[in-house]
Amino acid sequence: RGHVGEGRATIAALLDRDRAPSLARARLLNGAGRLAWAQNNWQEALALLEESRRLCAELGDTSGSASALNYLGEVAEAQGDYAQAAAHFAESLALFQQLGDREGSAAVLVSYGQMMQAQGQHERAAELVAASLSLFEELGDRRGLAVALTVQGQALQTLGEFGRAEALFARSLELFRGLGYRHGMSWALTNQGQAALAQGEAARAEQFFAASIEVYAELGDQRGQAWAMANQGQAAAAQGEDVRALDLLERSVALFDALGDQRGYAWALYFAA
Repeated sequence: RGHVGEGRATIAALLDRDRAPSLARARLLNGAGRLAWAQNNWQEALALLEESRRLCAELGDTSGSASALNYLGEVAEAQGDYAQAAAHFAESLALFQQLGDREGSAAVLVSYGQMMQAQGQHERAAELVAASLSLFEELGDRRGLAVALTVQGQALQTLGEFGRAEALFARSLELFRGLGYRHGMSWALTNQGQAALAQGEAARAEQFFAASIEVYAELGDQRGQAWAMANQGQAAAAQGEDVRALDLLERSVALFDALGDQRGYAWALYFAA
C-alpha cells in the first residue's frame, strides 16, 4: 500500500508541474486513475480516468482511450453499475481489436467475462474467458493466463463442477506464486477456499481463507480482506461457530460499506442477515 501511495504522490506532482494537454499527461492521468482504483478510491479514479479518456480522444491516442475505458469499466463494476461497466468494456475491446492489440484485448476480455459471470450470464462469460485464454497462451503471458484460469474456475464452480474448479484455482495459484504476484496468490487462495467449502470441507476452506486474509493484510488490500473475511464467516458458520461467523460477516459488511463496494456489501449482508 505504501508503494501505491508513493506512486500516486509522484504522479500528482508531475501532473501539477505541467498542465498542458499532451500524450504524456494523458498517460499519467491513466496511471493515477489506476492507482486510485487499486486503493478503492472510486470517485477519484473515475475523475482521473475520464480526463485521461477525454484527452486521449482529443489527441487521437486510440490505445490510451482503450486503456482508460477498460479501467473505467472496472470502476463502474465495483460501484455496481453493470450496464455502464459493460458499455465501457465493449468499447475498450472494440478499440483494442481495431488496433490489433492482442494484449489489450485479452485483458479486457477477462475483465468483461468476470463481470458477466458475476451477473449470471454464464454462457457469455464462458465465451469471453475462453477467448482471453487463447490470447494469453499465444502471448506467453503467464500472469494473464493465471487470471483467466481463475475466472474460468469461478464459472465452473457456478455450474457445480467444484473439483474441476479447484484444480484450475490450484494451477493459477502455482502460476501466481511463480511470478511472485501476491495479489493473485491471495485471490486464488480465496477461490480455493470457496471450492472446498462448496464440497463440504469447511475446515479446509477456512485454512485457505485465513491464508488469503493474511496476504491481503500484508498488501493493505482492504477489499480483498473483506471478501476473504466474508467467506471465512461462511466457513465458520458451516462448522457451527455462529458467534464467530457473525463477527466475521459483520466486519466484512462494515469494510465493504466503508469502501463503497456495493456488490460486496450486498453479498456479505445477505449472509450476515
